[in-house]
Amino acid sequence: MPKEKKIDLSDQSFLESTKPKVEDILEFNKIKEARALSKKIEVGLKEQKDLKEKHPKLYQEWQSILIKLEWIAFPFLNFEEVIKIFGDGLVDALNIDGYFLEQNLKGRLLTIPLWEERDNYKRKLREAISKNNQPITSKDISLGEEKVRPIVANWLKVYIQDLGTGKIEKLKRAEFFAKNSEFLKLSAEEKAKIKRLFDLYEKLKLSSSDPEGMEETGAIRRGDRLEIIGEGQVQDIIRLKSKAPPASPIEKGEPAEKKEFEFDIETLPSKIKTEAISSDSLVDEIIERTGLDFKDNQVLKKRLANIVSAYIKDVRDDEETKETLIRPKKVGGLELDKAKADEVIDILKAKKPKVKVATKPVSPPKETDWIPEPPQPEAGPPPAEKPEAPPPEFIPKEPEGPPVKEPEPKEEEKLVEVEPRPSRPEPRPEEPKRVEDVKAPAKVTGPVEELRDLKLADFRRWSDSPKDSAARIQQKIDLLGE
Repeated sequence: MPKEKKIDLSDQSFLESTKPKVEDILEFNKIKEARALSKKIEVGLKEQKDLKEKHPKLYQEWQSILIKLEWIAFPFLNFEEVIKIFGDGLVDALNIDGYFLEQNLKGRLLTIPLWEERDNYKRKLREAISKNNQPITSKDISLGEEKVRPIVANWLKVYIQDLGTGKIEKLKRAEFFAKNSEFLKLSAEEKAKIKRLFDLYEKLKLSSSDPEGMEETGAIRRGDRLEIIGEGQVQDIIRLKSKAPPASPIEKGEPAEKKEFEFDIETLPSKIKTEAISSDSLVDEIIERTGLDFKDNQVLKKRLANIVSAYIKDVRDDEETKETLIRPKKVGGLELDKAKADEVIDILKAKKPKVKVATKPVSPPKETDWIPEPPQPEAGPPPAEKPEAPPPEFIPKEPEGPPVKEPEPKEEEKLVEVEPRPSRPEPRPEEPKRVEDVKAPAKVTGPVEELRDLKLADFRRWSDSPKDSAARIQQKIDLLGE
């Protein structure tokens, strides 16, 4: 194979020709191309060690391009590289239009199976962010009685100085944003970045073993309902139906039956997925009803589609979606006024229950889909006994030699009963005929039935590790979504 041509990072024309490629990679999230180009730039920086001294401006531009490419190639980074880029280039990620930083981080955290290791990794990320020296706003800020640079580390110090180091509730954060004098001086674009920074920092405080902080989507049973939890909040609630006998078994003189809980199959599909419109048609309806002029601008239309998708999937709530709509176009927003943003939110609220999600809906089983169960012996009265055969007759053997005297009565006790020769063999139960088109009777069991019949003993029997058993429940819940 021919060797790749070495790149000259000191060549200004090469930098100018590279910028359009980088913009294309950032705009369309081309992960593989970002990884390949970032590797070339890394090799070039290592080979041209004097670039920083001889061409400091070019060196800074190449460093900025490299960090942006690494954010796009985030899935290819190892854990050490992720910690480093959070410490050196977090602001670059916040400046990339439409970049889903939180979702990419969640995907990386899910690759760590043990919650304890995941929490340790979150702690390292918080430490890296608290040491980040990138300017995130334009003007110096007050820290106590001192004026300091507006870098990420100093903004976190202001935040911790006002609210403390523990878990900060949303209400307290809202009060901080409404009253802090340094925050109120910022532009709308800078406020959006600071809010996103603090939200990310708070998420990294939460333990993955707690429902609020776990990255997986799980299910928790509370009384007569099953709560589907994800993104730190309850996303759905499935009611469990209790089957009660029509009359007290004690009154009937029968043994009491245990209560069984099962899913309401008829209403389950409507809870998991609702019918009707697609997300693309919803985007077109929003553009038509609000009068947004995006028909000729595919970039803004695609950005609106991403915002709608994030809202429908509960990635962003009403407030976060509104902030994204108002945010300037340079930082991934649509730059709408508040009235227009409220109009879009109203449409999303009304249409959200009817939007069709890409996953396959769960439909109730049809009567023809069921295979009859093999007959099971019922508890209660014992099965009717077969009629006893008549007592066996004693058939003496024919004499083969001289006649033998008949045995005396005393020796009758020594006679051995000989089974009579039946006139025809006893009927045996017919073996089921094997036909290729007929399946053997089997009990149909799916995720719904397994979750319905799940008991604590089953949970413990699945695995010695509760985490493995919980992961198994997670797989069954995911099957319901498919």
